[in-house]
Amino acid sequence: MSYALALLVELYRAARVDGSRLMQLGLDSRASDLLALANADEVANLIAMRDLAVEKLLPRLPSGPVATGSTFEGSVDLNADADLIVGGVLVDFKATQGRARPDGSRAAALTRAEIDQLLGYVLLDYSDAFALHSVAIYAIRYGHYRAWPLDELCAELAGRPIDLAAMRQEFAQVVRVELPGYRRASIVDRIQRRVATS
Repeated sequence: MSYALALLVELYRAARVDGSRLMQLGLDSRASDLLALANADEVANLIAMRDLAVEKLLPRLPSGPVATGSTFEGSVDLNADADLIVGGVLVDFKATQGRARPDGSRAAALTRAEIDQLLGYVLLDYSDAFALHSVAIYAIRYGHYRAWPLDELCAELAGRPIDLAAMRQEFAQVVRVELPGYRRASIVDRIQRRVATS
């Protein structure tokens, strides 16, 4: 069922069906046909990741309110939702294969873009409705969990202490006022260039 749900979520997020196994289903397909789209290896892989999460992730999570798929106040401005928020920690799940090593094995890897994504979620919580104090990444294929207190992470990246409430308000201003104007100008510029080359 998890695999079938992942296919449906992928369709929802990408809004494309090119190459999706869902296209193998017909109008007369049943739930059993949807469930049969996953092969035995994929099901075994999902079970292994679940078992690893029970061992490696669950003991590391704080106690407190749990929310999945949460949207933020700023999600109306930028489409964004959190994988998991628990006890003030925003956890993003990463299912990538990781970075290839010279010996052919793979290792969990973290990019600056992934850190920026986490911070973007935090900034979209304009009024701090989730009372976030930390962000974390869980590499589900490796069972690796890493969390950072927000004040420390922001200070390290900025090279100085950051007033997160003020930063959220500045971010809201950029997203709500400046970004739409930039997008409009970009669209007009592209149209003008097309007209000029026609």
